[in-house]
Amino acid sequence: MRKSDKTIQEQEAIIAEYLLGDTTYRKLGAKHGVDFRAIHHWVTRF
Repeated sequence: MRKSDKTIQEQEAIIAEYLLGDTTYRKLGAKHGVDFRAIHHWVTRF
């Protein structure tokens, strides 16, 4: 698995956006230029 280009702070901001909003992993991935599966992994790890 490839290490993310996002910093921990950026990952936390994306996680918070997911948890606070009514958006999907795919929409966040497209918005931030990150694979939606990586966001899913961050959220489940959080």
